[in-house]
Order: sequence, then C-alpha cells, then structure tokens
Amino acid sequence: PEQAKGKVVDRRTDIFSFGVVLFEMLSRTKTFEGDSISDTLASVLKLDPPWESLPSGTPQPVVELLHRCLEKDPRQRLQSIGEARIALTAATRGATASMTGATMTAAGMVAGAAAPAKAGPGRMAWFASLVVVAVLAGAAAWLLKPAGVPVPTRRYTIHPKDFQASYGRQPSISPDGKRIAYIAGGELWVRDLDKLEPHLMQASTGAHAVSWSQDGSEVAWVADDKLQRAAAAGGPPTVVAELDTGRVDATAWSPDGRIYITPAQGPMYSVPSQGGDPKVAIPLHEGVETDFHTPFVLPDGSAVLYAVHRKEGADTLEAWRNGERKILLRIEGNRIENPGYDPRGYLVWLRRESNAGVWAAPFDAGRLELTGEPFLVDPAGSYPSVAADRTLLYSVGGGSSMRQLVWVSRQGELMGTVGQPREGTMFPELSPDGSLVLVSEDPSENRDIWIVDVERGTRTRATFSDFSEWSATWLDGGNRIAFEHSTGAVRQTWSRAADGTDEPVKMGDFYLPSFRDGVELAIATVRMEETEDDLVIFRPEEDPIEL
Repeated sequence: PEQAKGKVVDRRTDIFSFGVVLFEMLSRTKTFEGDSISDTLASVLKLDPPWESLPSGTPQPVVELLHRCLEKDPRQRLQSIGEARIALTAATRGATASMTGATMTAAGMVAGAAAPAKAGPGRMAWFASLVVVAVLAGAAAWLLKPAGVPVPTRRYTIHPKDFQASYGRQPSISPDGKRIAYIAGGELWVRDLDKLEPHLMQASTGAHAVSWSQDGSEVAWVADDKLQRAAAAGGPPTVVAELDTGRVDATAWSPDGRIYITPAQGPMYSVPSQGGDPKVAIPLHEGVETDFHTPFVLPDGSAVLYAVHRKEGADTLEAWRNGERKILLRIEGNRIENPGYDPRGYLVWLRRESNAGVWAAPFDAGRLELTGEPFLVDPAGSYPSVAADRTLLYSVGGGSSMRQLVWVSRQGELMGTVGQPREGTMFPELSPDGSLVLVSEDPSENRDIWIVDVERGTRTRATFSDFSEWSATWLDGGNRIAFEHSTGAVRQTWSRAADGTDEPVKMGDFYLPSFRDGVELAIATVRMEETEDDLVIFRPEEDPIEL
C-alpha cells in the first residue's frame, strides 16, 4: 500500500509482498486484482483480501500470520520476517497458539520443514518447501540438474550490511555447503547458513583472496602480504606464509593440505597449509602469458581449474593435472574466470563483457572435457562459488567491471559523463588545462594507460607493454605522463611524452608518485627491504630519501 501511494518503502513492504505470495499459494486466487493496473493498485489500497478463499483447514497460526502480513498500515504490520518463521514452525508442529510478539534479528533463512507422514486436509503440503526470503546479496541454490532428473531447488538471497563483491573479494561457500565467507566493510565475515547472524573473523582487516579447507572447518585469506588461516567458528589467525609475490587475487585449498596462490602477475604458487615457503606450482609460458586467475581444486583433489591471462586476453579456462595443462574453454575477445565444478557434472564460470553472467556447461571431470554446449545460468550473477554438496553461491550484480567517467559537483550531484563506459576504468587524472584525463583500463588485455579527450570522448592508448600499467599522472605542464608499471612483485614508475612521440623511460623503482609542479619533486611509495612499503621524497635522477 505504501508503495502504491508513492511513500517510502522498507522491509515491511517486503513482508506485505510475502503475505500476498503465501495467500495466493494457499487460496489459488489473486489477493488483489482489477481490470487494469490502476484498478489493482486501488484494490491494494482499499479492499481486503478474499479471506473466504482460504481452505477451511488452514492452520490458525498461518491465518493470523497472513492477517498481520497484509495489514495496510505498516505500523500495524508484522515487523520482522523472523516472526513468520515462528508461525510456520508452529503450524508444522500442529501448534494452535497464535503469533507471539518475538522477533528475529538480521532476518532470513530457508525454512526447510518437512511435511508430516500423515497430512490430512488441514495439513496442506504448502509448508513442505516454503522459502522465507531475506538478508545477503549473494546466495542462490544450484540451478542445474541432469536432463530428465527432477532436483528440488531452494533459492534464497541474503543482503549483508556493507557487502563487497569485487575481483579478489569474491564471496566463497565452504565445500560442505554449510557456511559462506564474504567481505563486508573491509573485513572478513563468516555466516553459518543455519544461523541468522554472521560473525566477524579476528584480525581480518584488508582481507581478500578467501578460500576454505576441504572440511569447511577453517578459512584462509590474505592480508598485509600474509597468507593466514583460522577456525571458521572464530579465533585468532595463524600465519601460513609471508608473501613477496605482489598483490594476490585468489587462493584455493586442496584436499591434500596445500593452498594454491595466484598473484596479480606471475606464476601460480602453492604452500603447505601448515606453513612454509610458497613454491611455483604452475609456471607461465614465458612471452605468451602474464598470470593465472581464480584457482579451484576439484573435490577429489585430482586437478586444479583456473583462468589463464594470455597476452591476447584473459580468455581461457584450463585444468592442471599431474604436471600437465589442458585447455577446457577459450572465448577469444572475452574475459572468463572463476571456474568451479558441480559434482552432478557441470563446469561453472563467470563471463564478463558480452553475454556477461554466470555460465555453465556439462563437464566430464575424469576426462577434463566439456560434454555439452555452454548455457547462461544468471545474467545478473557474478563470482560463482560451488560447494561439493552442489550448492551454488554467487553475488548479484558486479560481474562486469564496466565503469563510466562522470563529472560530479562538489555537492555530489551528477553533472555529466565523459566518453563511453569501459572495462575496468580506474584512477582518473585530469590534465592541468582540464581538457584530457588519464585513466587505467583493462579491456580484456593487459591493463594500460589511456588518454581521454574530455570534450569529444575520444580515447588514445598511451602504453603498450606486456605488463600492467596502473595509476598515471601528468608531468611538465601536461606534455609528459608518468605511470606505474607492474611486473609481478616489481613496481616501477616510467614516463613518456603525452603525444607518444618517444619511448618510455624508467624513472625509478617507486610507484604511486605525486609530483610537485609536475616535474621537480615527488612523494612516492618504495618497497624497502627492511620495512616493506614506505613513503619517500626524491628528485629525478637522485636516490629517494625515506620519509
């Protein structure tokens, strides 16, 4: 009703919708209807549901639940969906007591109550597979099933506060399908799916590259250049390894107790989960590839699935078994990653750019071969994570990293756009005269620096190396540019003429520079041997002075 009036909506609006759906499931009639949309909205505002349509044997707690859910005044309506679960549980147990005033915080779970063995007319099968929808952007039941074999599907969505789903910070489901780990507010949280509240993992600020032990009892993550592990139930983390590989995008924990690590640049490493020094597990094809992405270990530990970033783009999924690599899928001109395996025989992955979303295809894990045509699972899905119990977790939205440059006023108002949305646009830097903007982009190749004309929206590529160029800045009044150049763990600053008339020149082993007057003095970050990252001040051609 409040939505029909154009007023503010909140969770109580969803509770009203829940009541509508449940009423129609039980009565097999429309809760509100009219000859037109306007008539239907009017009936929502003015009329009561046709209560006489409910079967005579509907349990009393359910009838009272419906009345509370369908109150037109949200102040009088059921205030928490957790109360609905109490009523439904009471109904399945044959209780006749009316609704209590208890509430359940955080809200939302699957009510998987089974029907009694003897269900008479007053015990309808409506409660056999009822789903209460509530809290996290991200969990969904597995949608795939072998042809001709019916598989019951439970799908529900959770909306955690400050939930983050981005590359390197993907949500992950435990192999047993009982827990999920996700990043929210820059920290790692674990949610048992049979509980209402998540819990915060200790000392997890900056956590990323999350993975699970095979029994789901422990979770691993990377923070502060350290691979750490901790009991999923909570407790202080233990350092598994110090990492000097540069930024890590993902990890995967195998049944044999090894953790695979994929840095943003370079080969794939592995380290014993009990601790040790990372060793190269899968080397690169030099001159052909730059790095690997998002490893996944098959449940039996027989092979590692992963994405390959070739010079032509991150367009390939591979498997590694007994020291040999095998291509599973290649989609040239696109970006594919996040492979996973459903034990019913499906390979699942994330596809970006054209036809983006969560995809799957029939897959023979023994032969490491696709056995059927790929199909789209959810176009709005991203970052899939598959459990051995066949549950699929993925976030909704965020699968594409297309970003639009925009003008925003100091008051936060959108004033206009610059050019077209591009893949992975980051770190915009306006030229001194405001006519051009430097950006770092990742158009399914290596990340490069581009120069965008603010007025016309046209783009000119400024770097062409086989590695990644990140942030950039203007020098010499806009005549030159300086940019960060990354080759695995090595990060440097190079410069060149803005019009591309010369070759890039190395300025030094520092990164993220900020230049005074665009030429003379800079403050930058340097990886010092003793203290790791430090701020330094320097003049070109001189050694940096540590701040």
